[in-house]
Amino acid sequence: MSEASLILPEGEYPQMVAGAAYWIGQTFGEELGTYIHNVYKADGQHKWFSELKQYRTANGQSFAFDDYKDPRFILGEQLKKDSAFPEIIPNWDETWRSTAFTVRSKLQSWGHHRANPSIMNLRVLAETMGQLVSGYKMEDPINALIGRCNSILNKSYIQPARPIIIDLPIDAEPVVEIVEQYRAKPPIGSRWTSEKPTRKLWLSSATGDVTESGRSVKNQLGVEADSILAKWLIYFPSGGEVFVDDKSGAVIGFKKGDAYLIGWFGTEPDYGEDVIRGFFTDKEYIYTGDDVQEIASDVSLMESIGSGAEELILDLSKKLNPGQRILITDYGDIAVEENDEGFVKVTTANASNWFEGHLPG
Repeated sequence: MSEASLILPEGEYPQMVAGAAYWIGQTFGEELGTYIHNVYKADGQHKWFSELKQYRTANGQSFAFDDYKDPRFILGEQLKKDSAFPEIIPNWDETWRSTAFTVRSKLQSWGHHRANPSIMNLRVLAETMGQLVSGYKMEDPINALIGRCNSILNKSYIQPARPIIIDLPIDAEPVVEIVEQYRAKPPIGSRWTSEKPTRKLWLSSATGDVTESGRSVKNQLGVEADSILAKWLIYFPSGGEVFVDDKSGAVIGFKKGDAYLIGWFGTEPDYGEDVIRGFFTDKEYIYTGDDVQEIASDVSLMESIGSGAEELILDLSKKLNPGQRILITDYGDIAVEENDEGFVKVTTANASNWFEGHLPG
């Protein structure tokens, strides 16, 4: 793992944002990994990493790392009860440990293109990492990155007309492709940023019907018409004028003058049953065994929406163990981390059975 240079982002450019996020993880691993390695070397333990790998695998534990500078390795190893890292890492305490868990999860999200490459999310990652690196060499660059993010967000930074995006530390093409796909098919309940469709329908919340020029077109939705219309009404409960994009099937409703995607006319785009869609939100949760709790607020799902969550919690009880941390995308896909290899989809929630205000819509 070679050192990377920090290129401060010039604005909401996914390539530059993803490059800065990569720099955060790589530079942390480079600095702390080298420090840990030198501590072991000074103690005469030159083969500590290979011996640790052998120990972990012999005890049936996952060990998918080939480099002691891998930030995922460092942040994961310090969590283990029999790890020596807490005695080695500068300023390590329970707060550092807890923050490191969050940083590890965020780096996993960024590494698997599940973090929305926005300036806001980059600032959150930088600020969280900043809590771990007090006194490190990377502390000043992290602070500079946070400052740049703040300047962009408060519009005090004067952006160049056309920034030249060169020498990024990662191949940014996958990031650009994912962002383009996301914008073309955003999560239901989110703002619609494409052109306003021309086909106009009327969605009735009273009858659960949809009409065009006074005539019902419900039959055009097929055998699932009732459930499709019920889902539209989750995101557009008052009903009224909706607009359909004949090419994509997107159904758009206006709230206070702003356009929102409320559903699809017919079958939703098929991503595959196990595919995690969209980007993770900035919130983390824990499955308690009989409920879901947001970690930051300690509010439970049952406290948030009551009996509307019962069916979802029952579904989770069949797939999760108490104490597992879970994440959710803006599409409502609930996922858990699978060892160190990424994330696996568990089930899907929506605005009616998830924490109020935590999903689009």
